[in-house]
Amino acid sequence: MQGVTLLELPAIVAIIAILITMLAPSYQSQTQQTRRADAAVQLTIAAVRMQSYYLGNGYSYDGADTALFPASAADSSSGVEYYTIAVEITNGGDGFLLKATPTAEQATDPCGVLTLNHAGERKAGKTVDECWR
Repeated sequence: MQGVTLLELPAIVAIIAILITMLAPSYQSQTQQTRRADAAVQLTIAAVRMQSYYLGNGYSYDGADTALFPASAADSSSGVEYYTIAVEITNGGDGFLLKATPTAEQATDPCGVLTLNHAGERKAGKTVDECWR
């Protein structure tokens, strides 16, 4: 006779549960890293659009807002937003600071808020090398 006995079944279920427990954090970490990379791309696109606005607006960022670029980074298949993107005009209109703030499941990301300014300076909750790759 072939098959699984009732004594073997709990052992198989336990092994599967252990494997899931070990793999779930790795999967979540990779998912957060992918979403963070997408947010970094969205910030870069927003910075390019801000620079275009600057050149077409008499060399000033005054009046620029999130209408120039997407105000969030979202999952294309589900539509769930995992970062909100905001802009702050600085230096009397001569500068800007873009911020990508994690939301929903991404809120637990240790990198926290990603920022990019008019000079191309990037910052994050952890090191730039870890969070902006």
